[in-house]
Amino acid sequence: MCFSTVASLTSGAGLAAIGIASVAAVPARREMLFAGIPLLFGVHQLMEGGLWLALHRGDAAMTSCMTAGFSMIAQVAWPVIAPLAVWLVEPPGWRRQAIAVCVAAGVLIAAILLYGQATDFSPAEIRNGHIFYGFPHYNWFRDAQLLLPALALYVIATCGGSLLSSDRLIPLFGAAVPLSLIATAAIFETWLVSVWCFFAALLSAIVFTWAMRRRRTAAGAWLELTPPARTS
Repeated sequence: MCFSTVASLTSGAGLAAIGIASVAAVPARREMLFAGIPLLFGVHQLMEGGLWLALHRGDAAMTSCMTAGFSMIAQVAWPVIAPLAVWLVEPPGWRRQAIAVCVAAGVLIAAILLYGQATDFSPAEIRNGHIFYGFPHYNWFRDAQLLLPALALYVIATCGGSLLSSDRLIPLFGAAVPLSLIATAAIFETWLVSVWCFFAALLSAIVFTWAMRRRRTAAGAWLELTPPARTS
């Protein structure tokens, strides 16, 4: 998190463990991407822990590397993985087709943000005890009056697919993401990206619950198909 090195490294390790347990629990390969979301959060926080260490040591090269990795997950990987993970577990029908639109939105905004980072990159820095991510390429969106459309694409990608899911728990995850984002923006503003990841990481509990439920459902279905043992 943006709060301290220990917080980032500790939470990162814990979230990675939850992610591994979730992936191990789900019965189908197509469910692994959604189940692995806590693992993605864990890696994200471990990177920020590494960024804290680099900043305290004054290691410019490592600071740039960790900033790039952190930003790549938040702005490039997450908009694609979030809807794709839901699309993979959604059964055929109109919902799956609508979620595919969210995947396309994620690919589009991820490509735009990747280009922005590649052409206008700024390493993170510590301000007032928090990690500050400048993201200078956002200024291009503001100058072109495209900031709101870009944010809309990001929200559609990261939240839309989950909200469209026919599953009972996945829409809860989709609703919690924008609520945590709004709450964080209202409280922290400047350090939105870093602090929001703390709240978003807490959503891993929903994913873990979903994975355990999928495991129980699969186990119950297997028991129903298993013929009773013969008695002599």
